[in-house]
Amino acid sequence: MLLTRRGHRDEARHELEPAAAGCQALNAAWNVARVDAGLRELGVRCGARGTRGRPIHGWQSLTNTALKVAGLVAEGLFNPNVAERLFISRRTVQIHVSSILAKLDLTSRVEVAIRMAQQDAR
Repeated sequence: MLLTRRGHRDEARHELEPAAAGCQALNAAWNVARVDAGLRELGVRCGARGTRGRPIHGWQSLTNTALKVAGLVAEGLFNPNVAERLFISRRTVQIHVSSILAKLDLTSRVEVAIRMAQQDAR
């Protein structure tokens, strides 16, 4: 933190990132939070750490919002319409659609609609 205050941002980041990993390995939650705060001051966004409860691929890997987006895409709505319905930005919809395609190993919105219909038939 002292390095940050003295303007040595790169050095501070170089020191804090391994410190965050070490605190995480020791399950030192308070220290992790403190190091993360220091990294945030440097503009480094720290995501959630640890194992995820959700699979990486397949329908179970989709979040509730991604499932809603997939359903609206399957209905034939385009990103602006999906964004309007869900009160989220067009860019957020675009990110969800890209994620859905990747996680389901699909290449088009039409395939999302087909897979959605197959999923509903089960």
